[in-house]
Amino acid sequence: MSNILHKAYYEYSAKSIQDYIFRTDKLKLMIGASTLVEQLADSIRRLPAEWGVEESEFEVLTCAAGGVRILFGKLEDAQALAQWVPLYINAIAPGLEFAQAVVPITDSLAGAGKQAGQKIQHARQRPPINYPEAGPLIRRARRSGLPLFLHEKNTDEYWSHEEAAKREVTGEANDAAWDRMAPAKGPLERPFDFDDLVIGENSYIAIIHADANGLGERIKRLAETGKLDEPSMWRDFSSAIQASTEEAARSSAQLVFKASERDKSRRYYPIRPLVCAGDDLTVIMDAVFALGFVREYLRRFEEQSQTRLGALGEEGLTACAGIVFMKAGFPFSSAYHLCEDLCKQAKKQLRREASGVCWHRLTAGVADEYSEIEQRELTTADGRLLTMMPYRVGSSGTGPHLGDLERLIQSSTLLPRSSQREWVSLAGASSHQADRAFQRMREIATARPDKDAAFHAFKQALERITGHPELWTKETLPRTPLYDALELRAVKTETLTQEKS
Repeated sequence: MSNILHKAYYEYSAKSIQDYIFRTDKLKLMIGASTLVEQLADSIRRLPAEWGVEESEFEVLTCAAGGVRILFGKLEDAQALAQWVPLYINAIAPGLEFAQAVVPITDSLAGAGKQAGQKIQHARQRPPINYPEAGPLIRRARRSGLPLFLHEKNTDEYWSHEEAAKREVTGEANDAAWDRMAPAKGPLERPFDFDDLVIGENSYIAIIHADANGLGERIKRLAETGKLDEPSMWRDFSSAIQASTEEAARSSAQLVFKASERDKSRRYYPIRPLVCAGDDLTVIMDAVFALGFVREYLRRFEEQSQTRLGALGEEGLTACAGIVFMKAGFPFSSAYHLCEDLCKQAKKQLRREASGVCWHRLTAGVADEYSEIEQRELTTADGRLLTMMPYRVGSSGTGPHLGDLERLIQSSTLLPRSSQREWVSLAGASSHQADRAFQRMREIATARPDKDAAFHAFKQALERITGHPELWTKETLPRTPLYDALELRAVKTETLTQEKS
């Protein structure tokens, strides 16, 4: 359509994709929700042609799970699409909240995109209306409390319309997120239940969320400089972001696949991608692989974006991630919101200038915001912090590096874990008692030839993080990395490495 005058700009945007996915405690339904979001975007992209709009009269700018942008040569074609999409979504993906906008292109493409973005933002703030309203006599699905839509014969399973739709598309034939990251065929099976992800009842599951730093500001700058007035730049820039996310996720996941294939006790692959769209990535996996996966993903996303955006004359992007370690029975929706909050915390502390990660291991019954967790669980009685998060990945930015923390974890395994745990317990009440306990641990370790070398390695790793061979940093607000190391040891994190050929 490059030779046709653009008259209208259409944009569809799914609201709270992760809320839609995590609105259940069943992995199969989460997979189904992810599939519906993927399929819906592709279907909306195809709708104009299916309705008879000539291919020369519309042009797809971007299409990713949760978002579609289309240019039309006729305003009425864009308006017709906007009228049909709500009915289409209700039939295909019931329960998915969304926003859409149609804007006449009177000045520039970038200007129309900005207006559409403002309309989308306003629409997101309006509560959804579900029709028809269910009366008081309507039977409800047991899991969700939504009106009953389907009851399986000879079973005790009752499903709402939303749950039935998610359930219907779950399966290997409709698994786009998996197909983008996983090998075509491997020795292990793909997981469809949480028990498939882990080995042992007491194992931890990790929820991971990652997205790019400063992408919104980058798009705004491109619009202001007029670069987004060219449809080709819209497409190329969006494609570069999507390809960077997909390739970084795929190559990082390969390390998980290979590590799990070497474990003869596994039947299933320990990872399940749920969202891989634009710069957003959401994955559930066995906690032992989570930190290694995130480290590799952030590093490779930087590399991919530098290469792909560099080809467009743009600088590469960095990204941040949040990880929540939890048992399978914890409510996934609230755990995911904490995961997002951890990602935002990493971005804030690193000023969106470097890639980094924050995490938390859920042991309480409620997943609060990270600021509340930091105050309640990570702040000592005299105001010191038992964490140094976020930890950087890559060479940009300042602050503690994840590689140094991994060295600290490795060296700490050679020392008595009980002494380290005792130090953490004492630090919560009195940093002075904790310092004395650390001094005793030092004296005991250096007095034993078999532990002296281990403690020396521990001090070296500690110095790379704190700036000196002591537990606390010499800052106005002293911090320590030891609790971070112990928390990762509690979930038995492994370092992922590329197999040597």
